[in-house]
Amino acid sequence: MKRIHLKRGTVAMLGFAALFAAVACGSDDKVASAATSVSAPTVAPAAVEPTAMADDKQANDAMMSDDKKSGDAVMAEDEQADDAMMSDDKMSGEVMMAEDKQADDAMMSDDKKSGDAMMADDKTSGDAMMSDAMMVHEDHEFTVRIENISSGASVPSPLAPGTYVIHSSANPIYTPGQVDRGEGLEGLAEDGGGAALAAAISDNDGVSLAVGFAITSNTGKPGPALPGDAYEFTFTASFGDRLSFATMFVQSNDLFFATPPEGISFWNEAGEVLEGDITSQIMLWDAGTEVNEAPGVGPNQAPRQSAAGEGEQELSAINLVADGFTYPDTNTVIKVTITSSK
Repeated sequence: MKRIHLKRGTVAMLGFAALFAAVACGSDDKVASAATSVSAPTVAPAAVEPTAMADDKQANDAMMSDDKKSGDAVMAEDEQADDAMMSDDKMSGEVMMAEDKQADDAMMSDDKKSGDAMMADDKTSGDAMMSDAMMVHEDHEFTVRIENISSGASVPSPLAPGTYVIHSSANPIYTPGQVDRGEGLEGLAEDGGGAALAAAISDNDGVSLAVGFAITSNTGKPGPALPGDAYEFTFTASFGDRLSFATMFVQSNDLFFATPPEGISFWNEAGEVLEGDITSQIMLWDAGTEVNEAPGVGPNQAPRQSAAGEGEQELSAINLVADGFTYPDTNTVIKVTITSSK
């Protein structure tokens, strides 16, 4: 069979001719059949040129390369910025640490200086206090003055020579509530004179010094101290020592003025040296060795008796005088003062 080759346009024209022929004949079926039998021409896809595809690939590759370079540059800049920030933070931290260390060192140095200064002040203060304490507690020289001020008293009376004692023991001369020890207090209280008592107790435990006093300030001779006259004696005492003394109230049978039985401390509780008027600590005691008579009028009292030791004897305990008679107040008869020097 011989093949007939028709051009694409020819086929189209033939199809449209058949369609028109069917319409002209008035047959709808023929028209539909003709329309159905005519196929629409098939259009082949346009061919893509190899050169255009290569250009697109190069363009895409260039864009990707540029994007990569841009990204790398941004990342590099970010990394540099981060490194710079980290470097700045590190430097700032190191500076802050250095400043904090300097501040801490300065504070520690100031604290050390302050502590050293406080320790130095405390040492100086302590040394000063110790020095003051040592100065206060050094041995001192004391002068005691026993003055007769009885000219205006209800019963003016001489004071007789007596005994003073420097001691650390208690009750060197007498003990309240106990009888006389027989060491010389009886003779002092009844007739005056303290030499025998001083000699008897000078070797007793705790006694540093025991001395009889008899020289009056006005006359410079031994004897009774009349109103306006006085006894004075000077001695050295150490810290812890006490003073005791006794002197006769002459217008009596056996009464004596004396310090408390335990004596008077030369330093008070604050460590201060004893000075000034100590009359308030002096009391009038009854020796209990002779029966009392009215003060200033008894015939057996020293100014009126014919001989020493006269009067009715008794054996009573030593106590503050309380016999029913009236006696002048102590501070109207006697005044006792003490002064000190190193």
